[in-house]
Amino acid sequence: MRRWFCTFLVATTLVLGALHAQANMLDMFGVSSRSQGMGHIGTSSAKDFSALYYNPALLVWAPDGLAVEFTHGYANVSVVPWERPLGYDPPQYDLRLRGRSSETEIPSLFGTMVGFNTSLGTDFLSAGVLAYLPASGVGNLIGRYKDEREQYFTNQVHFELIGERLQTQSILFGAAFRPTKWLSVGLGCSYAFDSNAVAGVYTPNVTQPGNVEIALEVEQDTVLALIGGIALDLGKGMRAGASIRERQGFHLKGTNLVQLHGMEGTSDYLIQQPMDFFFHFAPTTVNLGFSYSGERFQVAADGSYLRWSDYRDAMNKTTNFLDTLEFGLGGELKTWGAKTRLGFRYAGSPVPEQTGRNNYADNDRLMVTTGIGGTLKVLGTKLGLDLHIQGTFLLDRKNAKSVPATLVACSENPNVICDENPELPGLQTGNPGFPGFSSGGFIVTAGVTTTWLF
Repeated sequence: MRRWFCTFLVATTLVLGALHAQANMLDMFGVSSRSQGMGHIGTSSAKDFSALYYNPALLVWAPDGLAVEFTHGYANVSVVPWERPLGYDPPQYDLRLRGRSSETEIPSLFGTMVGFNTSLGTDFLSAGVLAYLPASGVGNLIGRYKDEREQYFTNQVHFELIGERLQTQSILFGAAFRPTKWLSVGLGCSYAFDSNAVAGVYTPNVTQPGNVEIALEVEQDTVLALIGGIALDLGKGMRAGASIRERQGFHLKGTNLVQLHGMEGTSDYLIQQPMDFFFHFAPTTVNLGFSYSGERFQVAADGSYLRWSDYRDAMNKTTNFLDTLEFGLGGELKTWGAKTRLGFRYAGSPVPEQTGRNNYADNDRLMVTTGIGGTLKVLGTKLGLDLHIQGTFLLDRKNAKSVPATLVACSENPNVICDENPELPGLQTGNPGFPGFSSGGFIVTAGVTTTWLF
């Protein structure tokens, strides 16, 4: 019976996931070639539709435009488990569906972004919309166990904050109002969904669990995460900004109601199997930025606080993740009619060292970026053309498991390596992360943004 239930659960999750999810491609790499080429910054320096993400208050200073951006990435990353010592295999460990192995790939990083912003014919009001759509794997939702239970599925340790999270769509919209010459305020939303599913399952013959009848009911609720910001024009080329993005994710919950033919009138007739998943968590983020612009250049810096302590993993479980800080610095220099850009960004990992039962793989990240852009006149129309390239380095990390002096059963303590067979002497564990694992690598992304300025 477990076999058909798992098959149904996975199928249901993929169907729903293909429709609705919340993206983090923007959080990882940024928005618009200009901002991405300057170190993924823009809280005080965004000058186009990217203000919707970085700070919607900046929309009032952005020229009207319709932009299309294409991005592509190549990843060379890995999570490598250390060699298992002898004497720790639980019974029949060699008969698992999959042997223990490393993870060396993440999904494709190719997508298209469309942005539009307009002043609505005023000098004090502006609005815009932004949409990102990956080219493949839209809305992939994959739930994995982070402890020894994963030995029965992929039998791998997986990256927690990159991977399928980078393959989901995103829709943002917002507006800005400038009550005075030096002050602007903005408000926007990130648009996503929650889903509640009830699956009625009827088994005509309990001896043939693969033959079932399924009726599916799905309710979907709109979830709007707020994005707010302010921007101050301090004069003499100086500008300051602050923004906040509310936490968001995709919550999939529901129940399977299983009716077993021939068991009518007994307590075994109706089986209720709950589902509760949480995918693509994006933390509440507070951003501060400052920029200075001269006649031929601009320099800008951003700092961000991310509340990762609220993190929910795919199984909707709380974690001991830590709040983090990110810093970015970038510059733009105008030479011979073009603008050359350079920047870097550092993001610390919210995941503490994985010494116990859980296997959340994640790394500190260092990003180095560059780009070039300018404005062309084509048939009397002004077109902006910007290119960027980013190198994101996952700083090498090692996680060594700690075996407690007193062994505990797996149901007793989720924070330490547990004994899957307490009745046998010594420690038996099939945990994919035991006795430890390493992770690291790099990701290179590049893109081009074309903007029709009107």
